[in-house]
Amino acid sequence: MNLLECLVGIALCALLLNPLLKTSADLLIKQIEYEKTQTLISEAERALELIGRAIRMAGY
Repeated sequence: MNLLECLVGIALCALLLNPLLKTSADLLIKQIEYEKTQTLISEAERALELIGRAIRMAGY
């Protein structure tokens, strides 16, 4: 394989893999956002549970 064939092969590989890598990166970003949202929701539920417990213990 000569240098030109090698360079053409690398260019084609980059052209074919670029959309796949972009899609994978977008999916990873969405997954991280989802996990952050789920963490915030669980923390909020825990806070409300603790507030409710404190109110019950206070006798109201």
